[in-house]
Amino acid sequence: MENIFNSNDFPARDVLDAWADVTRDRVMPVSFRLVDTDVFHGWLRAMPLGPVRVSAMAYPSSCTLRTPKMIRVSDPECLQVGFMRSGSHVLEQNRMHAPLSPGELVLFDSSRPYVTYAKGNESVVIQFARTLLPIPVRHLEQLICRPLPGDKGIGRLPADFLTNLTDDSASYTPQDAARLGTVAVDLVTAVLTTRRNWRASLRHCALLPAKMRTGLSARGSGAAL
Repeated sequence: MENIFNSNDFPARDVLDAWADVTRDRVMPVSFRLVDTDVFHGWLRAMPLGPVRVSAMAYPSSCTLRTPKMIRVSDPECLQVGFMRSGSHVLEQNRMHAPLSPGELVLFDSSRPYVTYAKGNESVVIQFARTLLPIPVRHLEQLICRPLPGDKGIGRLPADFLTNLTDDSASYTPQDAARLGTVAVDLVTAVLTTRRNWRASLRHCALLPAKMRTGLSARGSGAAL
């Protein structure tokens, strides 16, 4: 994987701006705020796999926000599947609230506002065009922001794939990239299509209270973001 960003390469006063620039250019525009710390230590590595992009990253306790204004400015119109490797993570999107533990996967959408809360997080994210996923939109609606187990059953396949890919990326050649991209989308598709019993995942999620949804909407529409 290509080393895109390392906080050790920047003076402390510049590191947050540098992180914001690289995430905007390499992933999508988001607002990033540290929580319970004034020091940013983190890194980002990435690997293109044909039409798929895999990014591995680590960063400290923080809150990340993607607002409607940011979506209007720049939207890659992609889906992302995050695999949590360490730390704790909470994702709020599509009026759902998903607490995530290491070993879990989650689907989210670049075209919808979201907020995440991370604590000592290390994760791997697959990003690909929505059109590559052969799942009807009405079914995707039921899958966004719902934890999926990556430590058992079919969920272990994409989790192990991402772990091996990030930990041993030097073993793969540029000629492998397109094939690996196809494998990545096929594995994600397999996991999502086995979750046709949507209620099984609902036990991990709860609809956001009305006040919280209102608060997120108000923050998301702020002109400063």
